[in-house]
Amino acid sequence: MGDVLGENNENDVWDEKSDENEENDLEDDTVMDSSEEEEDDDDDDERRKVHEGFIVDDEEETDDDVANIRRHKRRKRLNDVDRDMDGDELDEEDLDLVMENTGIVMARDIPKFKRLKRRKEKSASKNLEDIFSDEEDQSNAEEKAYVKQGVFTDEFADFIEEDDLDNDIDNRKEIRHEKSFRIGAYSESVGIDSDAHAEVFEIFGDGGDYAYALENEDSEQYEKKDVSLHDVFEHSEIVERMLTDMDEIIRITDVPERIQVLRAPYYHLQLSDEDILKEYDWVSNRLLFVRSDIDNILLKPFKKAVKNVIDFYNRDFFEPSFIWQNRKDYLLFSEKTTDERKANKVHTLLRQSDLWKILDLDLKFRAFIEKRNSFFETFKNLDLDDKLLKECIGKVECFEEIIDLYDYIYFRYSENIKDMNISQGSTFKRPSNKYSFYAKIRKDNFYNLVRAFGLPPEHIGKNFLENTKRYFPEDPDKWPEVLAEEYVMGSNYLSVSNALAVARKVVVDELLNDPQVRKSIRTIYLKKCYINVNPTEKGIRKIDNDHPFYFFKYARRVSTENMFHDPDFYLQMINAEDQDLVTVSIHLDGYDNIFSEMFELLISDNVSEIASAWNNQRKLILIDLFARIKPIMEKTIKENLKSDCEDVLSFFCRKKFLDKLDRTPYILKSLDKGEIPRVLTVSNGRGDPTKDDTLCVFVDENGKVLEHIRISDINEENSKKELFDFIERRNPDVIGISGFSVSVDFLRRCLKDIVDNINAKQSDNNDHIRVVYVNDDVARLYQNSERASKEFPNLPSLGKYCVSLARYMQSPLMEYAAMGNDITSISFHPWQHLIPRDKLQRVLETAIVDIVNLVGVNINDVVKSSYKSNLLPYVCGLGPRKAQSLCKRISLVGGYISNRAELITKSIVTRNIFINCASFLKIPYDDNSTSDSSEILDSTRVHPEDYELARKMAADALELDEEDVEEYDSSGGIVAHLMNDDPDKLSDLILEEYAEQLEKVFQQLKRNTLETIRDELQNPYEELRKDYKDITDQEIFTMLTGETPESLKPGSVIPVTVKKISNRHVTVKLNCGIDGNIASSQISDNYNVLPSQVLQYGQIVQAVVLSLNFQKFTAELSTKASSIKEAYKNQKDSFLNRKIEWDSIAEEKDKSKIALKKEAEQRITRVIKHPLFRPFNARQAEDYLAGMQRGDVVIRPSSSGPDHIAITWKISEGIYQHIDVLELDKENEFSVGRQLRVRGKEQNYSYSDLDELIVSHIKSIARKVDEMTTNEKFQKGTRAETEQWLNRYSEANPRRSCYAFCFNPKYPGFFDLCFKANLKSKVVSWSVKVVPNAFSLKGNLYGDMNTLCNGFKMMFAAQTNNRSITNSRRLNI
Repeated sequence: MGDVLGENNENDVWDEKSDENEENDLEDDTVMDSSEEEEDDDDDDERRKVHEGFIVDDEEETDDDVANIRRHKRRKRLNDVDRDMDGDELDEEDLDLVMENTGIVMARDIPKFKRLKRRKEKSASKNLEDIFSDEEDQSNAEEKAYVKQGVFTDEFADFIEEDDLDNDIDNRKEIRHEKSFRIGAYSESVGIDSDAHAEVFEIFGDGGDYAYALENEDSEQYEKKDVSLHDVFEHSEIVERMLTDMDEIIRITDVPERIQVLRAPYYHLQLSDEDILKEYDWVSNRLLFVRSDIDNILLKPFKKAVKNVIDFYNRDFFEPSFIWQNRKDYLLFSEKTTDERKANKVHTLLRQSDLWKILDLDLKFRAFIEKRNSFFETFKNLDLDDKLLKECIGKVECFEEIIDLYDYIYFRYSENIKDMNISQGSTFKRPSNKYSFYAKIRKDNFYNLVRAFGLPPEHIGKNFLENTKRYFPEDPDKWPEVLAEEYVMGSNYLSVSNALAVARKVVVDELLNDPQVRKSIRTIYLKKCYINVNPTEKGIRKIDNDHPFYFFKYARRVSTENMFHDPDFYLQMINAEDQDLVTVSIHLDGYDNIFSEMFELLISDNVSEIASAWNNQRKLILIDLFARIKPIMEKTIKENLKSDCEDVLSFFCRKKFLDKLDRTPYILKSLDKGEIPRVLTVSNGRGDPTKDDTLCVFVDENGKVLEHIRISDINEENSKKELFDFIERRNPDVIGISGFSVSVDFLRRCLKDIVDNINAKQSDNNDHIRVVYVNDDVARLYQNSERASKEFPNLPSLGKYCVSLARYMQSPLMEYAAMGNDITSISFHPWQHLIPRDKLQRVLETAIVDIVNLVGVNINDVVKSSYKSNLLPYVCGLGPRKAQSLCKRISLVGGYISNRAELITKSIVTRNIFINCASFLKIPYDDNSTSDSSEILDSTRVHPEDYELARKMAADALELDEEDVEEYDSSGGIVAHLMNDDPDKLSDLILEEYAEQLEKVFQQLKRNTLETIRDELQNPYEELRKDYKDITDQEIFTMLTGETPESLKPGSVIPVTVKKISNRHVTVKLNCGIDGNIASSQISDNYNVLPSQVLQYGQIVQAVVLSLNFQKFTAELSTKASSIKEAYKNQKDSFLNRKIEWDSIAEEKDKSKIALKKEAEQRITRVIKHPLFRPFNARQAEDYLAGMQRGDVVIRPSSSGPDHIAITWKISEGIYQHIDVLELDKENEFSVGRQLRVRGKEQNYSYSDLDELIVSHIKSIARKVDEMTTNEKFQKGTRAETEQWLNRYSEANPRRSCYAFCFNPKYPGFFDLCFKANLKSKVVSWSVKVVPNAFSLKGNLYGDMNTLCNGFKMMFAAQTNNRSITNSRRLNI
């Protein structure tokens, strides 16, 4: 859709050259060696002689032709084969590189590829010795012997041996000899004699004489184009299928996939030893900020634990789950006690979530180091001798300080950067023109006045940074005005005050761009800042008492530290600011004291009137400095605080997700913990009897859908009987039920009655069937997914919903893991949508990784089941690409592995990946197996690196010597004997002594590992997840109504619809579908009125919730005005309980403004006799037009005065243009003017009446809007979505420029023309205004879209040419 702005001539030339190169390549491929060219020449000569009649021997002519043709065919096929082999083979260097990365050792048989290597070495022609080598003669002999046996062979079987023969007579003899053998072989195979077959052969040939023509045709077609993935798939499909070059690199690189993907932007970055040491403290300090539980005693061990984890990431490439499972000892600290009777207290220094946070901080540190290194290279290229820069580079601690250094060199050395760009052709960012003024001042004599203000900026920055007056300014001996007057004469400065103001501005600019000054003030802001919120004009109108943003509408002095405990609070503020409802500003607490302290560091200590005058000038500088630096500090703090709050909230969602994931299958008394139950799930959808049937699906313990039935009406006896028989026949272990409305509760009660009758027949209570509600957050997404359609194409949507419910009960983990990127659609927090989707996705996936590795994966089951294979990408060390590769490799070795060691010995995974994933891939052990390759420890969580340790523990538990241990090798090993005999003997071992010995001898911490080995040998892969939890009444209520505890609770004020009125109470219906009851005493504050006198059927009224009954799905409410007022007051009080100061004065002022505005709107308004006139304001007009079509109009009174009319018309959904119409030549105040004028920037439009205005102005613009929106260059989305589309298009077509149009909702009547000149350029936009019968672009009018597009291209081309001319002139200068 995005068209091309115009191909550059350079690109056209390149296209022509590339086409020529392709043709040359094809020609090069065709002409393989000189011998073939000579043969072709000989063939041409031979054909020419035949044509001229020089050869008269018909028989010899035929034989020669046959020989030549065969030589040509065979040589052609040889070339094709060689070319295919050349295209597919890897040279030895590439093969060695792949083997090095994958850890695979492959034996290469060099003689096997002898011919291929000769062909590859520039197609060297054979000499006579090569042709008649013994090896070749032997092969000929073998082949002839094979033919003599009477077997029918291919006529081209010996084509290699006939490449070059000089004697034509010998050739003809050999051909006839071959024919005779073939005739004999074929005649024997079909049952005819040789003479008969020879006669047929002489007449018709063997059918292969002209096969070369077809072969040449096929080979030429093959040579024309090598098909690549990009010829078959779109780029987006290649990315989705993980078939890009980067995907292949990730597959073969011996580093865990998740670490590779996360570090991809920094793959080229190498951390120095100094950087690694710096990372330890950098990460520790930031993690301590959110770990308030670490006291001084634990501080040093905590930092050591962080260091260990960083080393595990950088040195060993361990993933967090591996560290938590197999290196947990390095995360613990044993606090020794002096009391021998008490055991040492063990502290868990790092939680599992902290490991993921450290990995995230590692990425941020790498980004920081990369930016720092980039600046360092810039500094080196500029070759600057700046002591301040050299000092600051080594001390930078954050991104902001690097930005400070960039701003410093842009400001101080803008001329140097320009010169470097011109002389070296550097691509360094060009400094802004605003810095040229400072460069000019520095070269001017006027700069002496600047220096007269005292200390240079670097000295002032040092004073500020150290909060000590190390440098003292010296005052000039002249008054500021007197000194400034010397620079006024003969200069551009109009007065003394003007000169002083310019000098102060230069000093402020120097201080503003000094990195030390910025760092000192930033430190003050971070320690002492607070937040104020003020509503905008739009916010004053829209944020009322029921609005979710009301609780911070007038918030004052909000501490930034509180944001980490309540992150959604700040994210809501920023979201409201993005919607232009409020402004969020950052202020300094104790500004006056801070200003006074910094002023003391700036002024001189001299005591004189002149010194006081200069100090007053310095005070003005400091005031201006704070005013100028505040926006910089505010932006930095707001952006960092937003990012931090997103991180905190995302990990809160992770915690909620972990609670859902960390659950066993549904638990039954008749089944062991972790065993899979048989499940029947039932749902009636939305519960509408006219639309929705009840669907029942039975899923067995293997997850297979065995049967499903549809019931039309559960109330009918036949339906109940059918359901009864279905349940009794299938005998499920449990019945799950869920749906989309509260009508499901009626279905549950009916179902429970049926099940109770079945349970009554069973004496054992353990076999009783339960009917339970099932969490359906996965099922709602699954039912309409593409995955569901592929798995169950014949099931209706509600049936797929029921399948997912059953699978959820059998394994919540499996269902969540199968969701992929859809997990962000599950609600964990009401404000999680304020977190960027990719960030939330990444954090939620870490929860799945942790639980999958806790549970383990049966690798042989995964290879066979596509559903179970969804778990494999979350195994430690793997990811979607490596999991895909692992499954393929296992399939290649038979689809089964008998032990973990085969992952390495069969080259299925590489070393680092094996270390990460081995203990999480379980292989069940069969006691009856006779295979020596089975290993019982492969069925445990014990890592292969600790197998010997496990065997040693088993031997010690059985009290066996080394000689005794060898006797058990033939019966599964000592570990198998212990596990089958008496694993409880392991409890008698003193693991502390083992751990101390290992630490002393091998310097390894293994205390926790020893406990893991003991537990696993006693109970292999024990179910460690929490028990399956039935959802609570509150969760059921939320699931069926959509109302959360925050949206509907006692005290909430909500709209309700009156359904039934009686003298004792009123029945109402809430928007969520539940019934409500209003007692007669809660209807009105006036007790003497009947409910029917206050309320009417169908009326919508405001009511306050008094109580909720989650089991019955009902609510008690009140419509009393006093109750509603009290509810609003309580809501406000609850907001203030957040320890927020509230600006009640500002609130009352705004309420007064709104009241006055409403009063003005309620006055008698002007009435115009026209069918489209409505007495609306702007907002009412927009609401009125919301459901109408484009071009529909409302004529309304104008707030500009009695001689104005306002016209509102609909441009698109949510976009309305308000046009102000000036009335001229009015008869009186109430009549419509005889001339109506619409003012425009380019011209004014005049009309005689409203109908003409609507038809000629509004409707003509609407037609142009239609023309724009139906054009292929138009994008329906927002400006951001249009820019994303352009970026994607540019990535897919890097040599093309593109553009597109989109709505500009901020300025109705305008469109944004967004374009991207090339892949590296940014998206730029121009505004296109729609005027009657035309489009206006930069003052030019265009009658239709084609001329608009062409005009834009010409305008862009002209602008580009002018810029090129300007750049060339600068270079010449």
